[in-house]
Amino acid sequence: EAAGPGGLEEIARALVERGEWTPEGGEGGGVRLDVVLSLPHAEVLAGALGRAPQAGEPPEQFVRRARLLLRAGEVERAAAAFRTSLKGGEGPSPELVAELAEAAGSAGDRAVVRALGSWLAERTGRSEGEASADAAAPLLRCARAALACGLAAAALPLARAAEEAARACAEEALALEALEVVARAQRAAGDRAGAEASARALRGRAQSTGASALAVRGVRLLAELAAERGAGIEAERFCEAAAKDALVADDVEAALAALCARARLAEVAGRHERARAFLEESARRLSKRPGLALALREALAELDLRLGRPDRVLALGDKLRQGYEHVGDAPGATRAVLAQAEALALAGDAERAERALARAKQGEEDWALAGRALGVRAHVAEGEGRLGAARGVWLEAARALRAGGDSERTAAALLRRAELAADEGDFEGAGADLEWRAALLSEGASPCVREELLRALLCADPDEGELLLEEARGRAETAGTLSERCRAAEVWARRLLEQGDADGARVALTPVLQELRSVREGLPEPLREGFRRSPLIRGLLALAQRVGG
Repeated sequence: EAAGPGGLEEIARALVERGEWTPEGGEGGGVRLDVVLSLPHAEVLAGALGRAPQAGEPPEQFVRRARLLLRAGEVERAAAAFRTSLKGGEGPSPELVAELAEAAGSAGDRAVVRALGSWLAERTGRSEGEASADAAAPLLRCARAALACGLAAAALPLARAAEEAARACAEEALALEALEVVARAQRAAGDRAGAEASARALRGRAQSTGASALAVRGVRLLAELAAERGAGIEAERFCEAAAKDALVADDVEAALAALCARARLAEVAGRHERARAFLEESARRLSKRPGLALALREALAELDLRLGRPDRVLALGDKLRQGYEHVGDAPGATRAVLAQAEALALAGDAERAERALARAKQGEEDWALAGRALGVRAHVAEGEGRLGAARGVWLEAARALRAGGDSERTAAALLRRAELAADEGDFEGAGADLEWRAALLSEGASPCVREELLRALLCADPDEGELLLEEARGRAETAGTLSERCRAAEVWARRLLEQGDADGARVALTPVLQELRSVREGLPEPLREGFRRSPLIRGLLALAQRVGG
């Protein structure tokens, strides 16, 4: 509407030619392509790209055109735009090729990422140690894009080339970042011995140059590899040593990363209370470092939200926000308010959750925080029974979180959207969301319990699906979070009801409903009555009413 007649065509043309669109008169400023790509329904602009790309256009325009087309899923048109840019002349710069590879990776198009990486490696002289020094950063960006969408075999030579190029121009920090990608690509490809050797090299070289943050990343990878082979205690010791080294170097961010990594190891292994106890003890022990202690308490609140325990988060009241405000950390205060809002939504109090969101001070382009706020609203919609609306909001949340670089929360949003789709019988939509999620978590990540439950529901073979469901239920009961146990009970009870076994469904629901009653009792008294509207319990209560529980 702001562009007037032919508005979409004008916007699309401006985005391709200049990288941004400014309304007539310049009121309100321009809108950059990066922002547009993160917005819901941006794909409609691809249809406005009526004019075919011309060979004489600058390479930058081909990249912008291709990014818009990839956002709309029009891979062939995007590939055509890129191919045209290669006809004659020097073609696009390595930086532009890397930009397009990142865009293709975000769209989940592996073929384009692989082709761009191969072209860039060849163009920058990669045979054996011949990559030009100025190609290090673009090669590394392409390697990361390949790894992010599951192309470990393609990422590995690109990352090695980036490391060699960076070392050739004495850019040791960049070389170490490339070495980390080498290690993670080796791990994703199944070469754990190679990954461990690369991670040890990363740690040693980073420590020798005083790059404590990169040293911690090497140690975290060593810890993850140790945990994968069952050496949980060794993994935790790796993280503790990294945190100690970072504190000695007064690198608070690196210390926080190492401490959170240790807690995460325990969480992933199903030792949730151990993870909580470690974060609590660390926050107390480091109370003389207020910023670090606050960040650890924030990590504890985030853990409780993942566990499905809003009562614990709400018990903190406004202490976390007030602490961040006291040290002048405005973004931290905003994150604390968003955690409180999410806890209120999970407790079933939509009104208080919305009031909390209104207090959250987000920057106009802080996509990660915007995505978290949308996630809160999706929880509210679920609690009110507006499941179709919730699916739409989860999609918007996933797009915003992806634009903000928060892949973990993006994956969680897509998983919840997929679960809602399956609950409504849209198995095709659920499968599509799972594929997108898999592209974000492709680096050897093990499926969580909720994903296993969903894949069991989507399995075409009934017998295999039943077996997968049994395995996922068992994992939920032995090492799952409360939210995972709730989901497992809901899925299993629904399956039993379909088979006519109301008594079995009642038995399946009873344990988790008892657990949720204790959560309800832990809430502030004014919130207890509304807990029945919590997305944690709403579906379970509906099933309980059907079986007379």
